[in-house]
This record gives sequence, structure tokens and C-alpha cells, in this order.
Amino acid sequence: MYPRNAASPERISIGPVVLIADGTVQTSGVAIKVIPFGAAEATGGGTIAYSADGVVMYTPTQAETDYTSMIFVASKAACIPANTTIVTSAASVAGQSFSSNMRGTDGANTIAPATPANVTASTSTIAALLPVALVGGRIDASVGAVAANAINAASIAANAIGTATFAAGTTIPRVTLADTTTTNTDMRGTDGANTVAPTNLSAAQVRTELATELGRIDASVSSRSTYAGGAVASVTAAVALDAASVTAVQSGLATPADINAQMLDVLSVDTFAELSSPPAATSSLKDKLTWMFQWFRNKSTETATERKLFADDTTTVISTEAVSDDGTTFTKNEAS
Repeated sequence: MYPRNAASPERISIGPVVLIADGTVQTSGVAIKVIPFGAAEATGGGTIAYSADGVVMYTPTQAETDYTSMIFVASKAACIPANTTIVTSAASVAGQSFSSNMRGTDGANTIAPATPANVTASTSTIAALLPVALVGGRIDASVGAVAANAINAASIAANAIGTATFAAGTTIPRVTLADTTTTNTDMRGTDGANTVAPTNLSAAQVRTELATELGRIDASVSSRSTYAGGAVASVTAAVALDAASVTAVQSGLATPADINAQMLDVLSVDTFAELSSPPAATSSLKDKLTWMFQWFRNKSTETATERKLFADDTTTVISTEAVSDDGTTFTKNEAS
């Protein structure tokens, strides 16, 4: 095979270039073109020579041989060109067609086998890990560590641990007994007992519940509690009240003078803003009186078709009423 990228490439025979007109073999003026595999074609830069019978021979440059294969074409105007294809070998030395670093091809092992010294070292390492002798035909060794989740339900055979394992008098190796047991504070009962925490009631909630339940008791009251936390829901039997109790109850009620003062305060002290639109038919008495006051006091205008009421600023219209007069009846429509 042709050496690839050789420092001194071998000469290549391309073939004769023949003149089309008369079949004359050309021995001068021939040009060489190199077409490498995977690269663009280019004009040859090597040496062209001719054999005695007119065969074109070409010695390429080193760079022109640095491909897996190349096509060399010899051509001349008005002539039939000649060409040849060259496949290179991995070796860059002429006459060699093998790769010195190959130990096998086509899926064969290409890794150098271990040396005797390597085999001896590996065997010694394995021997150091094994016990000197077997016990009952098996390796007797201690477990130094177990990988996380290595022992689970799937790795334990069914019934491997049964009642016989914990029978009376059975000794479980490597189990240390503790003198003290830790109380489980989050347990309130087991085996059907109530495990729900009771509701935490405040003192006020307790009093409310007691008052509700006591209100359902239909009986005479023989004594009165000093509790003053709230009103009694209902009393169905006669209750004896002394003068002090009646006085205490009356002392918290408003007197006629108090009521008169409050009414006078509403009429003479409290103030109310004017309305910005007509009140509804179901509005309060206060709004209705205010609306009448605004009509008496505020600015208003009237034309043949409408009447307007203005706010206190005399420019904002707060009500418009359509009016009409047919010569017999004057009509004023509802305010809007």
C-alpha cells in the first residue's frame, strides 16, 4: 500500500494522455490535478515525468499524500485525460502496511494482557482478604458495616422471626437491657382508650356552658349565687327578690331626665349634613325633614318645564322635577 504522509513519497504511474485528433501519446505539457478524499481538488505541486512509452508519472509532495485516499488526474487540452486512485496505509514508511499499535481488529481484544507480575500482585491482594481457614465450609467473618436500607422487609424471609425467637427464657444476644424506660408523652391511652386530647375551654366558655345548662333546670331557687358574669337565660319558677336587689337593678336604668337630655341633645346640639339627592320614599324621618328644610332655604329655579333645587353652594343641582300646565291642571313630577 502507498505510505501516508511519507517524507519522501514514492512515484505514481497515472497513465498515458492521448491526443484526441490522432491518438498521439503526449510526452510534454501535461498538468496534474490532485483530488484528496474529504478535501478540495487542487493543482499538483509535485514532479511530472514521462516513461519511454509516454506513461505520465508523478511524484507528489508530502502534504498531498496525507489523506486516506487521493485521485491523481493527468490532463492536457484536446486530449483524453488519464487518472489513478491511491489508497494510503497507516504507516508512513514505504513497504509497510500495518499499524504497530494494533493487537487485534474486527472486535478482537485490543488491550494488552496482564503481565505475570500483575497477576501475582492481584492474587496476593485477594488472598489477604480471605480467612486463613473455613469454618464448617463457610467463611466466618464479622460484619463491620451495613449499607443504608440493605436490610428491609423484602430481604427477610417470611416467618424468619417468629414467636420461638422470643419465647420465655430465650436469650437474645447483644441486646442491652435498660433500667429506665422513657415515658412517651404523646400517648394518652391505648387498646381502645380515648386518644383524642380534650378541648381546652376558657373560664368564660365554662361559665357560658354552665349558665346554659342551669337555665334548663325547672325548679325553685332556694339561694342566689353571687356570680355576676352574665344574664340568666330563663326562670320558670317564682324568684324572691329583696329591696336591695330591685334597687341595684333600677340603678342601672336611664331616668326620664336622662332620656329628656338625650332627646334635647339630638334636637339642639347634633348637626346633620344636607342631602345631595332626593331621599327615598322609605328614608328616615331625619332625611325627610332635611329635604323639606333644603327646599325652604336653598336656591331653586323654575321654568315652564322643570324645577331645580340647588345645594348650599348655589351651583350644584341636587334635584330636578319636571312640571307642566295644560291650562287646567298643573303637574309636578317626582324629584330625581
